[in-house]
Order: sequence, then structure tokens, then C-alpha cells
Amino acid sequence: MKKIAMVIGLSACLLSLLLSAGVTQAKDLDRQSELLRSCLRYEQNLIRPKSAPADQKVLLALTLASAETGIYDAADWIAVYRQAGTLTTYLVQSDTFYLWETDHWEGTHRSTYSYSGTKITSEVEQDLDGAQWVNYSRTTYAYDGDGQMSTITNQTWASSAWVNQSLFTITYDGSGYLTQMLIQNWSGTAWVDYSRSTLTYSGGYLATVLTEIWQTSVWVNSSKSSYTYSGGHLTEWIMQSWASGTWVNSIRSTMTYNGSGDITQNWSQSWSGTQWTNVGKDDYAYDGSHREILDVYSMWIGALWLEYTADTSKYSGTQLVEIVTASLLTMQLTRRSQFTYDGNGNKTVDLGQDWSGSAWINSDRGVYVYQTVGTCGDFDVSGDVNIADVVYLVAYIFSGGPAPHDVREGDVDCDLSVNIADAVYLIAYIFSGGATPCDACM
Repeated sequence: MKKIAMVIGLSACLLSLLLSAGVTQAKDLDRQSELLRSCLRYEQNLIRPKSAPADQKVLLALTLASAETGIYDAADWIAVYRQAGTLTTYLVQSDTFYLWETDHWEGTHRSTYSYSGTKITSEVEQDLDGAQWVNYSRTTYAYDGDGQMSTITNQTWASSAWVNQSLFTITYDGSGYLTQMLIQNWSGTAWVDYSRSTLTYSGGYLATVLTEIWQTSVWVNSSKSSYTYSGGHLTEWIMQSWASGTWVNSIRSTMTYNGSGDITQNWSQSWSGTQWTNVGKDDYAYDGSHREILDVYSMWIGALWLEYTADTSKYSGTQLVEIVTASLLTMQLTRRSQFTYDGNGNKTVDLGQDWSGSAWINSDRGVYVYQTVGTCGDFDVSGDVNIADVVYLVAYIFSGGPAPHDVREGDVDCDLSVNIADAVYLIAYIFSGGATPCDACM
């Protein structure tokens, strides 16, 4: 942990300024958690064009998640971008959240998910009203003929029925790149345009996201995000707003990396009107296995960086099992999150605790339940790749048999098409020690 000798010399006035500023500038873990859950849901169900780099799927998922949640804070956005890029996505059946009430856990909120094969079709959110779960909101998802997510419909519960709230319509180009998101709100009788975001790419990388707002009868510019890369890594994200007929800078995040491709620093700035002004930064340290072990968050106060919090991470094998947060102003522990997993590596419990000064006190808890995920080549979702999957595949290709739960899983040789060559590939794998199904089909 870095030393913070400069803190000692700060005046009480400066400390007061810092603490008041920290309310809005420090990282918000609850907000990050919401954005991460949304991002992982989209990441799991988006189809990345084969020509696009792998991390672009995360970036597109985060773009959708930001539009859904309205969370664009630089520190939260970059934190989720980093986390989503390292996590495996699973088919969550439900997640339930609890608060600690003196001597017991009391449920507050839960989400229940439904799927068709591996594709999410709905998410229902409920709040606990006494001893009964009460509907709060519902999101339903639809897909086009290529298996790409095409619409997202949000509804709220009103007395005894679901009432439309908003509709996302997603379009793609001929290569499978997501090019536009149209958001409409329900007027009571019809869907009314609200905003649309147009995405552009350069060399397979997301370059810009331009968002417009519908005003009376025309689309009017609202905001624009621009992305810069170096060596395949996202190095800069700039958000601008539209004012008086021109784009005006708003926020900027700059990322630096070490030789192993690990982000070592994320530096956030805001536009003062004439120049970029520092807001906050995260400095990251890693162990020999490239696992993040320390995240020091600093805030810009006046003309100096003041270290504010430090997150220390612990692992069991490859799994993150604990994050402890300490205040670098008071040199006291503040927060601890502990994670447990099932035999498949799925996170089943997220336990949050606060430091009382002498002991950890339960604060909140998330409990996750998963359903089985099909594997590449496992057309019938039996849990094993065998001759039944070959029969299933041949019937699908030649005699109008039922489609597999995810057509992409049939492209076991990764030649971008599902045909008899894939059946031959599977037969060789099953009976004569041929190559294993290609992971890219997932």
C-alpha cells in the first residue's frame, strides 16, 4: 500500500472539501454492481462478428448496459469494462439480494430469468413487501433470424398487469456489427421516439457512439463517445455533449497498460471549458499470475493527487474470494466483500460487510442460482457431446429437424457456417480422437 505522507499536512478546511467532494467523485460499488449485471447479461447474448476483436463484445455490451441503466460515470464505467472482460458469463436463474437486520437476513429485491436455449428471453424484478414478493419490472428480449438480439422491452407492474415503459430496437449491418439502438417510450397507446444511438467502427473496433434525442419532429444531437486504441487496447474514452451547434468535451478516461496487457492506470478528467481538469485515477498492481491485487483510488484536490481508498484483493486459485476496502484518509478499514462459488466456478454468494472499528458486521448479501449451460457441439443439451448430437445436427441440416438451442454451437470447426463438415468433425472427435469442438463456436 502506498504511503500518504501528504495527508498529514492538509488543513481541516481541505479535508472538509475532500470529504464533501468524495460523495460524488469516489467509486460507487452499488452503481458498479448494477452496471456489471446488465453488461454481463448483454455480453452473454450478443454475437460478436468473427472479424471483431474479442474485447469489442464487452464494449458493445457495456454500451447497451449504459443506455439501459443511465450510468456513464467514468470511474464506474471503466471499472465495469475491466471486470466484464475477465468474467465468464453464465445462465443465471435468479439473483436475490438481502440486507442484514440486527440478527437475520431480510430479502429486499430479486430477479428471475428465463431462457430459450442459452438466450435470455425475460427478466422479472420483484421487491419484498412484508412476506410476499411483489412484481416491480419486467424486461423481455427478442432475436432476429441470425440469433442476434433485436428488441428489448421494459415494462412496469401496475396493480395487476404489466404496462409498457420503453422499447430498445437494435439493428446490425451485413457483417453483424451493431450499428444502431433506437429507444422509444410508451405514450399509453403507442411507442414514441425518445433517443437513438448510431455506432461506427474502424478496423473492427468501435470508434464512436453518437446519441440523438427526438424533439417534436427532428433528431437533435445529444452526446458522443469516441474510443481510441493502441496495440489492440482501449486507451482513451471521451464523452462530449452537443451545445450551441458544436461538440463540447465533457469527460475523458485515459488507460495505460504494462507489457503483459494489464491496465496499470485509469485516469479520469472533466472539461473545465478551456482544458481537461483531473478528477480521479486508479492505479492497479498485479501478482505474477496477472491477478489484480491492489487498486488505489486517488482524487485531484487543488493541485495534488490525494490517495482516497485502497482495494486489496485475495484469490483462491483463479477465483477472486475477497476485496477489502480501506480509507487512506483515516487509515481504517471500511468495507469487505467475500465471494463463494459452486463446483462449476459460478459465483453463488456475494457477501458485503462493514467495519465497526473492531469487527466486520454483515451489511448486504447477493445469492445467485444458475442453470446448466450447453457446451460447444452439445446440440441436445444433454451435458455430453456424443453420437446423439451428430444425429441431431444431420437432421437439422438435411431433413428440417428442430434447430439446436443455439445454432452457433453447431459450427464446431469454426468455418462460419453450419453444414455436413461439422457433422464429420464431430464424428472424428467422438470416435477417432479428432480435434475437440472449436471454442469460438460459443
